[in-house]
Amino acid sequence: MDEDIYNSIMSKFTFTGDKENGIKDGIRDEWYAKFDLASPAEARNMPYTGLIERPDLQQIYLDAIPHCSEW
Repeated sequence: MDEDIYNSIMSKFTFTGDKENGIKDGIRDEWYAKFDLASPAEARNMPYTGLIERPDLQQIYLDAIPHCSEW
């Protein structure tokens, strides 16, 4: 992956290890279960996991495809 694509992905990327994670009732604002995503990464000296929305990732890759006029 080239640096421009990486930077585009990271601009839309959300790290999850430093946030509250789990299953939450969106109406009553109550947690059914919480998941610790930070401790496992920290214990293994690894970066936090994260996410990017699929349409954002697809658009980044589509935008990176050279156009016919660039060939």
